[in-house]
Amino acid sequence: MTTEAVFAGTSTLKEDVTLCASVELGSTGWLVTSRASDQEKIQRTRIGTNDWQSLIALLGRQRKARQAGRVVCGYEAGREGFWPYRALREAGIEACVLDPASIAVNQRGRRTKTDRTDGIVELEAIEALDLGRRTAARRVVVPTEDQEDARQPGRTRSRLVKDRTAVIAYIKSALARVGVFCRASEVASAGSSRAGKRRRRGRRRPTLPSEPWRGWRNSCTASRASAGSSP
Repeated sequence: MTTEAVFAGTSTLKEDVTLCASVELGSTGWLVTSRASDQEKIQRTRIGTNDWQSLIALLGRQRKARQAGRVVCGYEAGREGFWPYRALREAGIEACVLDPASIAVNQRGRRTKTDRTDGIVELEAIEALDLGRRTAARRVVVPTEDQEDARQPGRTRSRLVKDRTAVIAYIKSALARVGVFCRASEVASAGSSRAGKRRRRGRRRPTLPSEPWRGWRNSCTASRASAGSSP
């Protein structure tokens, strides 16, 4: 019996092996959870926050060690936005952004929510999407940089309107605790620039109503003064 060895090229990478990795983006560090398609062992590595260069270097080392032909990396959409996606794509790594609300989780019993468990769930969703199972999770459509910049003014305005509404509600509740009641328009216009313009034009700036007990307090003070002055 003879054995023949066939060599096709000089590359040692296995084209049918895919290295999938999920990145849990945290404020204290990033947790990278990875696994090759021909292995069952999961590897976890923690790197610094926003250290995308270390992330790319780590995926490169793992790809070489596991002889993977492809690398697929994903993370949940959140505070960081889409710049990690663009950094991974520029490095030649297949990247995807997952919708957090679309990831299927076990609804039976209570599930401990930690970076380790979330990393495994995201990794399994990425592996399922790579195999063609679209029901495992949903990819987020990544906008271009120009589209993202165009959305920012609207988001900033919506945030400021919510903050203004919350401040007006807080002022109204604080005044209500001392018996002062007013409309929201009076609170909003008391310190606005339009109120200043009306005052400069000769109109009176709207004032907050007085305390309901001020008249009773003044009458009590006058009665005490008259009682003290009487012989």
